[in-house]
Amino acid sequence: MSNQGGNIIRDKKTVVFGFPGNPISTFVNCLAYFYPWYYKSGGLEFKEEAAILAEDINFKPNLAFFLQVKLVSKNGQLMAYPIKGNGSGDLASLVKTDAFIQLPSDKIEFKKGEFFPILKYR
Repeated sequence: MSNQGGNIIRDKKTVVFGFPGNPISTFVNCLAYFYPWYYKSGGLEFKEEAAILAEDINFKPNLAFFLQVKLVSKNGQLMAYPIKGNGSGDLASLVKTDAFIQLPSDKIEFKKGEFFPILKYR
């Protein structure tokens, strides 16, 4: 450890994850950020998957959107069907879903048939 201009510099690297307070938000953040880091830290491969959006979706805030979906395999394609929940505090909605589809922040309209990354937990 050294002191440079009043700032303490530590020789070891520390990674800190801060998670939101709502249960589904915490779960999504764990799937999206912590698990990939954890696997990489252990030298393990983290498999990224994608699915086809089965319905048109509009999302107006300029934020990445993790939409709860039910996954169904049709003709060798993984289809993601949106599931309506009651927000990031609605744990019961997770019973109906298999994954979150990650919709990027640079769009507000997402069309049926488009591929997007998924965070699968079943």
